Amino acid sequence: MAGTFAAIDHDDHQRRRERWISFFSPPAIASLKPSIDSHIEKLSARLDNFTATGKVLPIGNAFSALNMDVVMEYATGATYNNLAMEDFNQPLVDCFMGFGPVWRCAKFLPTLTLTLFMSIPGWAMKVLSSKTREYRMLQEIQILEKGAKGQVKDIELEQKPYKTIFREFMGSNALPLTRKAKGSLRAQLEELIGAGTEPVAHALRIITYHLCTNPKILQKLREELDPLDTSNSQRLSLETLQKLPYLSAIIHEGLRLSYGVPTRMGRVAPDRVIMYDRWQIPPGTPVSMTTALLWHNEKIFPHSHTFAPERFLDPELKEKMEGCYAPFSRGVRGCLGKQ
Repeated sequence: MAGTFAAIDHDDHQRRRERWISFFSPPAIASLKPSIDSHIEKLSARLDNFTATGKVLPIGNAFSALNMDVVMEYATGATYNNLAMEDFNQPLVDCFMGFGPVWRCAKFLPTLTLTLFMSIPGWAMKVLSSKTREYRMLQEIQILEKGAKGQVKDIELEQKPYKTIFREFMGSNALPLTRKAKGSLRAQLEELIGAGTEPVAHALRIITYHLCTNPKILQKLREELDPLDTSNSQRLSLETLQKLPYLSAIIHEGLRLSYGVPTRMGRVAPDRVIMYDRWQIPPGTPVSMTTALLWHNEKIFPHSHTFAPERFLDPELKEKMEGCYAPFSRGVRGCLGKQ
């Protein structure tokens, strides 16, 4: 059963999306700060350990582990505790990285590809790659295995100081039983973890790499951060960090060069003609463009392969980029997690 992201019909997609919006509003995200801070502290402790021992840090795995733990805890109230694992649960990270070929096939043959993949028997799983085994392990997560079709209301979840997504779903009288069935919840969970883990982790990898290889950019960022008061034990508020122009520019540039979802994201205008230059695109025609091609248009993003946060501080350049820069997409199918 498909989740919200994969819903093709516009009205069906909107009905599904409406149930998620409140979980990703600014107040809802703000309520997660203690949880996010806790996971960041765990990552910081691991970084200190790598520094003390002189071991090579797999920073990409670390970022994936951080994001997955945050998303899982918000969704279900539980995590794999990836940050505590010696290798940051690399097999599970690898499974998301290795699912690309399945995704590409599923874009053209969705039902056939996913049906075949999901029908692989257990005995065959034992001889498959760790990436495939870990993906299936993800699907058998305990929270979903406890609930039979239409009976997930019996699942017991750990209490959290904030709302967890699936607890709210299960307790909702407005949500149809078909959306509480195990297959539906599993699809939603896969979408949440997939969207909340690798795109964000990859952006952090790109940003970290360029900060480490561009001393001038790193120094300029430090000069912006140095005046901030970090004397107390409380972490800086999100509002404070959002007001830092150079930090914001670095994040924007990291999002640009990590591409978000680089595959084509098809869109359809069901009842109107779209004008593209001198061409008319009839109603119902799928249209798509990859961010990788769009954000390397040299007319809009000069020296597009260069990590240059300053481009987002230039008013003239920002105005030119405004219509093209949308790392979270836009409109009714824009990313819910952009906050």
